[in-house]
Amino acid sequence: MDDRALSTALSYALLLGVTVMLMGGLSVAAGGLLESQHERAVEAELDVIGERVTADLQTADRLTHTAGETESLAVRSSSPQLVSGGHYTIDVVNGGEETTLVVESADVDVTTETTVPTTTPVAETTVIGGELEITYDSESDELVIANG
Repeated sequence: MDDRALSTALSYALLLGVTVMLMGGLSVAAGGLLESQHERAVEAELDVIGERVTADLQTADRLTHTAGETESLAVRSSSPQLVSGGHYTIDVVNGGEETTLVVESADVDVTTETTVPTTTPVAETTVIGGELEITYDSESDELVIANG
């Protein structure tokens, strides 16, 4: 009995099966790696945006105290419209004596928080990322962030 022809076909089929499984495993692993890198990139960008808006809030805070009684004040804060191709929001949250900026991506499940050290209170609000305007409301004695 001669089984050599069967052995070659079986070896070829097994080789193809193992190759397909290895390629599938590699593509799944690479997809997970790319997703992880994308989330880290979004988090880094949101951190930078939070720090930039915090710096602009501190500038507005200093300006409210330099000229005595401030009637009106407007500081423009320029941030990118999109982060890694997706929109984001900035929430201003007051927790006692501390104000926190919560920057959250709309597309990826990533959120960053930045503490805002100001002497002038900041009004709680939610704005969409992009051009912002920070104004001083003399009646309520607080800084207000709005989309500009």
